[in-house]
Parts: sequence; structure tokens; C-alpha cells
Amino acid sequence: MFYNLLTIIFIIGLGVCYVLLFLKDRKAGDYKAHSFLRLVILLLVILMLLGYVFRLTFTQSPKIPILVLVDISKSMDIKDNITQVNQVVDKINKLPNKKQVFSFGDSVFSVYRYEQPFANRTDITKALSFAKNKKPGCIVLVSDGQHNAENDPMMIVKAIQSPIYTIGIGAEQKSDIAIHSIIKPWQSFFGDTVNIIVRIENNGFYREHTKIRLMRKGKEILNNVVQFSDRDVIQEVSFKVVPETTGKIVYTVKIDSLFNEATYLNNAKEIVIDVIKNRWQIVYLTNAPSFNTRFLPANLTANEDYSAQFTVIPIVAFVNQNFQILKQISLDQALQAADAIILDNIDETKMPSEMSAKLKTQISTGKGVLILTGENFRLTSLSDIMPFEFKKENIIKKDIFLELTDVGAVNPIFYDETNQFLLNNTPPLWGLHPITNLKPSTIIWAVSKEDKNPLIVYYQYQKSKIVAVTGFPIWRWSFSAIETEKTQQNFSRFIKNLMRFLSVKDLTPFRLVTNKSEYLTGEPIFFNLFATSSDGSRWSGLNVELDVPNFKVTIPLYEADAGIYQGESYAFMPGEHFAQAKISKDGKEIGTAKTSFLVTQQSIENITGLNADLLNKLANATGGKYYPADEFLKQTFYPEIVKYKKSLRFAFYNNPYIYVIVTIIFGIVLFLRKKKGFL
Repeated sequence: MFYNLLTIIFIIGLGVCYVLLFLKDRKAGDYKAHSFLRLVILLLVILMLLGYVFRLTFTQSPKIPILVLVDISKSMDIKDNITQVNQVVDKINKLPNKKQVFSFGDSVFSVYRYEQPFANRTDITKALSFAKNKKPGCIVLVSDGQHNAENDPMMIVKAIQSPIYTIGIGAEQKSDIAIHSIIKPWQSFFGDTVNIIVRIENNGFYREHTKIRLMRKGKEILNNVVQFSDRDVIQEVSFKVVPETTGKIVYTVKIDSLFNEATYLNNAKEIVIDVIKNRWQIVYLTNAPSFNTRFLPANLTANEDYSAQFTVIPIVAFVNQNFQILKQISLDQALQAADAIILDNIDETKMPSEMSAKLKTQISTGKGVLILTGENFRLTSLSDIMPFEFKKENIIKKDIFLELTDVGAVNPIFYDETNQFLLNNTPPLWGLHPITNLKPSTIIWAVSKEDKNPLIVYYQYQKSKIVAVTGFPIWRWSFSAIETEKTQQNFSRFIKNLMRFLSVKDLTPFRLVTNKSEYLTGEPIFFNLFATSSDGSRWSGLNVELDVPNFKVTIPLYEADAGIYQGESYAFMPGEHFAQAKISKDGKEIGTAKTSFLVTQQSIENITGLNADLLNKLANATGGKYYPADEFLKQTFYPEIVKYKKSLRFAFYNNPYIYVIVTIIFGIVLFLRKKKGFL
């Protein structure tokens, strides 16, 4: 808009000046004066009004007609390869065209004579990208084709305009298939379906097929057929299996060998999955029966589509404070078999001393405990397990609404698998025990919204997990005037999450491992982080960043499967190294995990042999040609030197340079007229 207005004002002003000059020329009687310059100005103004764009396309010879890339990675340093490379470069140097020779490995270097290969990696993609930016007439790539960097060189050739001539050095390698890596959970619940993804690396086989088998104790469980539709690719095969028992389960993944494979040693791999039980026994104990007495066991044993399953043994003291078991087992048997204990509104002053002693003994063995307070709640000898102190007479009786703390907001106990808050829009509790002397190691998960009093807290007592809810009664969280049915389902899910958290023992929330413990220099390192939430389920939706200090890199890990995060890096330096993963959720750091690995002096470049297939593909994709080194030295080499198209574009409309040119010419006209005495 600004340029349009400027053009109109400029042309109107120029037109007025032209009229005035014309009237002056009539008075002077000199109509031919400076006509040429005025015609030039008029022509430029017309071109501006028409919006004319001047275009000129022409071809330009490249500054580097022949650009040579010579592979100096260690895989080239076998037999007579060095001599062969020097002969090839000498032959290219005798061509009459101007040329430049560069060497490459993991980087690109300027070199004029090939002597001793030293690079620990072959990055053909980086070399071709470098060549593309130079815009040569053609590219000559001298290599064994053993590309072992992360980027596919076939992607870069799409952007290269000049033909690539590839010259293969060495004897062609044998074909091979190998298990590249396996994606599977570190832990799984008994009864869950486990997804095992096997990544198979194919080097050289084309239109072949074979079987991949999942085995347990030498017996085949499942098999799948894998078809190799292309060479030098990684393909995935998936197995879904339900472990038949708990504990550490060892499976073997095995690929049937193909004829003439380079090695069969990489065709099998063992994997271990730690299967933990999904059914837990809960003892519910109270000497103040209430609605909770029926409500909590009913919610825990509700048969829903949920992996946690509970058996609840109610132990209730009715008349005369005599505890009665509603199952055909003894009190001692129930307590010993329990994975977790719920103490609901217990008044220990009215409890037999032998009951207190039995509870304390069982809790000290590592059983989880959920403490629910109430108006009758009081502990004496069991007060050691409490993360705080309180006075019964100080009970607050008013509406108590729940609010999560920063720590609670990232705790998966409070959420379902879609990350929906399970206690959202719940009604208030009736009362709360305000606490004092909170133990230093206590973690506050939730507080009362109005007064910020601790409402749900977690504490580690010896080997036991203790969760205490200071507000009461807890059944209120299951009812809502808005969506009662949904609220009840959400509360049931929450209480199951909580009891599974208390029942599962020796849980490692974050485990960082590499796909093997020892690597060759330059070999890719695959990192796997297994994330397990506090209730034992797989933890999805996390942000994971991996620091490798010795490499000075930060690697993002991406979720490959539920609770499994993967990433990769390259080992450049020999020695012992460690990596640390930082795990966050919603911008808040929730944990870390470390692992170590060894990089040997031996280089990945010790994998030698000619990958003629890749070199052929690179040449054919750009209109070039592939030559084995022996044939190249015997033939006459006439590379095609392409020229590059260049375009010159000059727009007259809204072009500030035109304004300047017209103004300068008009100024010259005025100057000449003044000199002649016409002004």
C-alpha cells in the first residue's frame, strides 16, 4: 500500500514538472532540447505503470568442473586399497578440466595426495552435502561405500544437480542380516500383553525372506516371516506375548540364517522381562465401622477393565472391640499374606495390645500401609509409623477441598492413562486433623485448598511405604451431584492406583540402559529409558533428555512404546563413559537415571568390504555411473560437466532503484537546462 501511494505521488509530481518544462520550452522556442533524457524518463515511468518485470536466463560454467571426494576412513586401509586409490586420483588429475580433491571420513578435509586413512567413521552424506554447496560440474566419489553415519546419503542426492561418478575400492563384502536392536518393556504385570519389537538390519540381501522366532527355554512360542524388499535397510517385526509366570522371564529372539551370510553370530539375542504379579491381598482393619467398611472393599474388588486386581480381607471390631475376620482364615494368616494394610479410623487405645504388636511386626517387614483418619482416630504404640503428630481435640470440622502440590501434580497415582485428574470436581470432605511436627522426609501430595493443611502425605518407614489421609471421610470423593457414575469410576481407579503403589515392592521408577555394554569407536550407541510410575505401570508422556558429558551432547529420547524412551549417539572417543537422563513432566523434573558404557580402541571401520550396491544407487540417482576401481583404471573416463542455470530478474514496479534513477536523470535535465539558461 505504501509503495502504491508513493508511486502515484511520484508520477503526479513528475507529470506536473513535465508540463511546466514543456511551457518553458514553448516560450524558449527550443522543443528538441534534452529530448533523449526526457524520453528515457518517460519510458521508465511507463514501465513502472505497467509493472514490467525484466527476466534474463543464462547458463554458467561451474567454478569447479570436477570435485573429487576421497574416503580416508580406516576401512579403506586394507591390502592394496591405498595404492589403488592413488592410481584412481592420479588418473583423474590427468583430465584437462579444472578439479579440486577433498578427503572425507566423519568430516571433510582438503587433501591432494592420499596416504594414510585415519577417520573412525564414514559419513558419505556429509561429504555429498559439502560437495553440493560447491556447485561442481560433476562429483567423483572414491570409497568402499561403508557408510556408517546416521543420515541416509540417498536423501541428499535428490538435491544435487550434478552427476555423481562413484568408484568402488576393494573386494565386495558378503551379505549379512543381524538383530539391530530390540524394543521391549523392562517390567510388566502378569497377565499383561507384552509387545516385543525386533529391528532387523539387512546388508545386501534383496527379495529374500526368512523366519524370525521368539523362543522360551528352547521351545518356539511365536514366529513371523520377514521379507527383505530392499538392501541396506532396517525392518521391524513385532511379537505380542503374555508371560506365563511371574519373575524374570528370559526369551530368545532368533533369525533363521540365509545362504552365504557373512556371520551367523548376530542372528540371535536373549532378552529379559521382569514380570510382577497383578493380584494383591489387602487387609482392611477398623474398630470404628462406617460406610467405608463396605465402600472401600467394594471399590477395590470391583471387576473393571483394569490390570490391578485385589482380594480384600476385612477385619472389623464390632461389639466389645473383638476383631472378627469375615474369611475362613486366621488373623495371623491374613496379616502374613497381606501385601498392604488399610488402617481406617483406628483407635488404638481400644485395641488389644496383641493386635498392635502383630500389626507392628507385619508393617516392619515392608508391607504398605494406608492410614485413613476419622473422628475416633488415635495411635499410641503404632505412632512411630506416622509421618506427623496431631491432637485429636483439634479436629477441624468444615468443608475440606483437595488441591495437589507440585509434587502431587506429577504423581501418576492421581491420573488415568489419558492423563485425566481422577479427583477432579470431587465434593469436599467433612473434617481434617491439623498436623504438627511433620517428619523431614515426608512428602506432601495434597493440601486443603483453603488453609493449605497437609491432606495426603507419603512417608517411608523402614521398608514400608506409608500414605496417610488426614481428611475424612474418604468415601465423599466418590460422589458428585454432577457426574456421580463417572466420579465413582474415577475414585475406584484412584484407590486402586494407590493400593497398587503400596503393594508393589522394590520398584525402580527409571532405568537407563544401552543396547550393549561395549562399543567400537564410531559405532552408534542406542539408549533405552524404562519409565515405571509409582504404582508400577508404564509411565507415558514424559520428556526425557540425555546428557553425555564426554561427548558434550544432549540427546532427546523419544517414546518408542508405552514407558520406553529411545535415542542414539555415536561413540567417537575410546574410554569409559557415562550418560545421565533427566526426566520431566509438564516442565517439572521428576527424576534422573544413569548408565555407563565402554568404547574400545577398535574402530567400527574395521568392518571392511565394498558396498557396491550403495555406490550404484548414488550414481544412478544423479545420472552418473558406478565403476569398480579395476575397471575404472582400464577405461577412458569422460565425465559429463553440467552447467548451472542462472536467472536475472528486475522488477520496475515498486522498485526503489527506479525512483533513484528517474530522480537522478531528472536532476541532470534540470542541471543542463539551467546551464543553457532555460530555467
